[in-house]
Amino acid sequence: MAPTVPSRPTSPERDAAELAADVTTNQYERRARKGGIYDQLVEQIAAAAPQFIASGSVMHGVQYLSHYVPAQTNNGWNKLSFKLNDSKGEEFRTCIFGEMGGTRIGTAIGAKGNFYSGKDGDTRVIEDNTTVRNIYMLTGPEGHHELVRAAWDNQIHELNNAFGDIVIEFNLAENALKGIVSGDPRGDIFAIRAAGVPIYKNLGRATNGRSALPSTPATKRTVISTSSIASMRDAGSAVTGSSPAQGESAVASTTASRANYIEGTKVTEQTTYDVSCLPDHAGPMFKHQHCVVVQPRIIDVDGKTLVKPWQIPEKLRPGTLVLMEGTFSVWFIPGGNPVFQYTASAIKILDESDEEPQLPTIQEMTPKKPPTYNNTPKRLSAFEDFGSPVKKPKSQQTDKKDDSATKSKGKGKARN
Repeated sequence: MAPTVPSRPTSPERDAAELAADVTTNQYERRARKGGIYDQLVEQIAAAAPQFIASGSVMHGVQYLSHYVPAQTNNGWNKLSFKLNDSKGEEFRTCIFGEMGGTRIGTAIGAKGNFYSGKDGDTRVIEDNTTVRNIYMLTGPEGHHELVRAAWDNQIHELNNAFGDIVIEFNLAENALKGIVSGDPRGDIFAIRAAGVPIYKNLGRATNGRSALPSTPATKRTVISTSSIASMRDAGSAVTGSSPAQGESAVASTTASRANYIEGTKVTEQTTYDVSCLPDHAGPMFKHQHCVVVQPRIIDVDGKTLVKPWQIPEKLRPGTLVLMEGTFSVWFIPGGNPVFQYTASAIKILDESDEEPQLPTIQEMTPKKPPTYNNTPKRLSAFEDFGSPVKKPKSQQTDKKDDSATKSKGKGKARN
């Protein structure tokens, strides 16, 4: 029996016929019912049209514009940000909806996220300063609902419209800019690529870029003066402070995980976790020392519970209907192609899925084998076979053997 839809629980108002229909109706068909989640979604899009590119009334170059932002640091990237086309010029934020796609089309959820580990044999690692994000591929909603399908098509149209504008405005090669929309060669199946917020936060760096960890043991400050020396000596205290062993312990304590999650306590968006909370955070790929896992704003189907980081693959399984809120950006990567990106700062689960979850697995790194070189060319068979020594018949062997023949005894070959 298929589970009831959490967003529309059983109540006395639902008659027996409707309850019986749940037994043979899958979640996609239930969503399309009158008054179901699809109707609710369309009503929300119509009521808050400026906040949805799905409304068909939000267009790049009209309601929002792109702005070039140079890199802030020597190692930074130039980017495009998107702002509302009004007197305030606030950052343009928009909502996008869709069904979660699977790993086959590019979804990447887990400790590794979107990190490219390279080809077989590469030894790339994830360190404290490595930015890692989950990738969520959204597909068009299943089930026959014309308005939801039209809203989905509006999203695809506007993302492609913004893509085309950026290519023209900044004189980019169309095949060089990586877009948000991906599709098959026939052009009739599309997916929207959304990036999550960074999975890890490096606590080893302060906001000013300096180390957030003390470079000296966190010991008490002692004032050394002429008057204090005598009293310190009398008390048997050493002016040198803590011993090396104590100092090492103090430093070690500052580098330990400072995650604030305590099991059983309320989880908020400020909650952080030890990196070991992710089941697939294992193996030589991970070199974290000062990082914690942050709590993303992913809200469960009840509309209030935050999904913990290790629950994301289970909760955002293929087929789950979600609503995302986020921003656009274009990153100009040195030595690579620019990337048009939608970053989902918040995700809300609108309806659960009956599909099986795709859980991440631990990826072992295989060391690259050094290439072997053979400087001696392979000889042709005709060359090797010609004039090879052959074994003489016993009848032709003489009883008398010279010294050289004696030396070759046991080799099974005669010298000519």
